Amino acid sequence: MELRIPNVNVVDNAPVAISVPAGRVTPPLVEEVKTILAAHPGPVEVRMVLTGGDKPLTMRLGDQFRVAKSSALYGDLKAALGPNCLQV
Repeated sequence: MELRIPNVNVVDNAPVAISVPAGRVTPPLVEEVKTILAAHPGPVEVRMVLTGGDKPLTMRLGDQFRVAKSSALYGDLKAALGPNCLQV
């Protein structure tokens, strides 16, 4: 068995993709997502993927919604949008 030390210097700047059924998108939900994203500012782009139509619709959010990837961010998003809201 080989053990490796994770390289914490590698920065994962792949966009964060948040998947939400289009029917759940309401003004209060949008405000909640904005609040969550604002609480985790950083360099990573965020994309919202609306599901439930013929095919998913992906929207790139503006630069003011860029985030720092963290377990806290992911926990906040999952609490608000459900356990399967993050696409990896």
